[in-house]
Amino acid sequence: MGWVGYTRFYFQPVFYYGLKALVFCSVDSLHYIHLRGIIHIYNFHFYHLLQ
Repeated sequence: MGWVGYTRFYFQPVFYYGLKALVFCSVDSLHYIHLRGIIHIYNFHFYHLLQ
């Protein structure tokens, strides 16, 4: 196993988990924004019903 092979072997899981974490975080933030948007719309409608 040469230097390049060793580097690739070492960095592959790091890259994989980093990518996975990045995707998970972006999906999580999208869900959060989506949820906040829904709550905002519901609050807006509720506020108008109270008026």
